[in-house]
Parts: sequence; structure tokens; C-alpha cells
Amino acid sequence: MSLLIALGLAGALIQPAEPLPAAVAGRVVDHAHHTPLAGARVLLIPSRLGPRPGPFRDRPSAVLTDSDGRFEFDNLQPGRYRVVVEKAGFARLDLADMREIVLEPQERIEDVNVILVKGAVIAGRVVDPLGEPMVRAHVIAMRKADTPQGSGPPSDLLIPAGEGAQSNDLGEFRLFGLPP
Repeated sequence: MSLLIALGLAGALIQPAEPLPAAVAGRVVDHAHHTPLAGARVLLIPSRLGPRPGPFRDRPSAVLTDSDGRFEFDNLQPGRYRVVVEKAGFARLDLADMREIVLEPQERIEDVNVILVKGAVIAGRVVDPLGEPMVRAHVIAMRKADTPQGSGPPSDLLIPAGEGAQSNDLGEFRLFGLPP
């Protein structure tokens, strides 16, 4: 009986070790002048490909860059992440342009540098055939999809270029943060 209790206690003590935390740090700068961008919102999003990280230990949803454009996440679970950066007046990065990082246990990556480009704006007014404003019309900017070189003629496929907007009671809309 005591042997069974001893084996049970030994089994309880030998549990898989929790992965050791990792950290990520970097800087966000403006494309035109390479000046630091203070107040940019930086998120680490678990990637859909490869090993998925466990939950954040301290549940950080985002951090803001300091006056020198620097940011830091620590106490992260090892795994694969995408770095998402948002700042008013700047274009959001396309999924293909987002940096992906893979964190190993206790690894500290300090060179996650992100360059943001000023965003474009399209503003206008939606009217019906009689010239009356169309209220709550959904408007979205579209761009032609890039065709890899040597893969044939250009594609006519259109893809969204940023988030859409809804017209107001005057039929006016404003799309902002659009990529070049």
C-alpha cells in the first residue's frame, strides 16, 4: 500500500514543465524620414501556421510605443506570432507584409523593427440617380491583385484596400489609412 502511495506521489511530482517565457522588443518608424513613431499600437497575434502559442501569461492585448518608437512584450508563451502595428494616419500592413516571428522558450528577440507608410484618404459622396444622398451605403476601396512576374497577363481580380466605410445622412463617406 505504501509503495502505491509513493509511486502516486512521484507521478504527481513529475509533470510536464510549462514552457519558459519569451520576449519580443522592437521599434516602429515612419517610412519617409525613419523617425520614431510614438503612440503606435503594437499587437502580437498567434499565427495560424505552425506551433500555436499558449495563452498570454499577463494577457497583453497590445502595447503602445514610447517616445522613441520602442515597444516590448515579455512573459510570452513560445510559439509563432504575427506583429500587427496600427497608428492613425498610417496605412495598415497587408497580411503578407506583417512580420512573423517564432519564439522558442526563454528566447528574447529584440530586432522587430516595423516601418509604417503614411496612409491615403478617399472622401466622397454617394447619391442616387436623382442626386439625392444615399444613407448608409457601404463603400470600400478596391485594388487590382498583384500578379507574380512571369505568371501570365495581369489579373482583373480586385481585393479590398483597407477597411470600408458607411455613408452618413448626407451621403458622405471617408476611407482612410489606405496603402499606396
